[in-house]
Amino acid sequence: GRFGSMSIDEVRIYNRALCASEISNNSACQLSGTQTGLQEYYQFNEGYVNGNNSTVTTLTDNSGNSRNGTLDGYSGQLTGSTANWIAGAVSGTCSTFLNPIIGLSGNSTAIANGAITTSTSNATNFGTTAGVNVTETYTISNTGNASLTVSSIALSGTNASNFTVGGITLPASVAANGSTTFTVTFSSTIAATYNATVTVDNNDCNNPAYAFAISGQN
Repeated sequence: GRFGSMSIDEVRIYNRALCASEISNNSACQLSGTQTGLQEYYQFNEGYVNGNNSTVTTLTDNSGNSRNGTLDGYSGQLTGSTANWIAGAVSGTCSTFLNPIIGLSGNSTAIANGAITTSTSNATNFGTTAGVNVTETYTISNTGNASLTVSSIALSGTNASNFTVGGITLPASVAANGSTTFTVTFSSTIAATYNATVTVDNNDCNNPAYAFAISGQN
């Protein structure tokens, strides 16, 4: 094994990636233990600072998952300032992290962020249009606890010019637990398959550029 000389205040293990603003919000305070995806949370609040803690060898998991740790290899220690419980720097309880959570759907069917395949079930595949313009409607939902701001909706890709965004005034605000819609119209005059990508720029720190593929045939 490897050894190092260090002091540890808290250890937090999640099953998801955290964005910079959430890390900053929770960096100097103690978590409630109910944060989404929190798997293990060790506050290191056991024992007495530099006291006789020879029997205090359990590290409590405060995530609610009961994954307590055990200090191993500390026989004859935990009684002085060399290897012992110490005073921490984190104090107080973190304020609730406020963040919108964006979701996209078509035909009431979810569209995954980063989706590169299209389907008629979620309206990302416009089908065969025979030269007639076809318009599909998409729903932007916000399941977070703060207002979602949609700053822009852009089209890119080889055939972006054959698709047009409409039905929304930007920037648009979506309240927590609210939703709004926008449309994309596909038009073509030449028999071919047309592909593009829709990107919804917003202030969800985890998915700030929500993108998905669309396609249509003539």
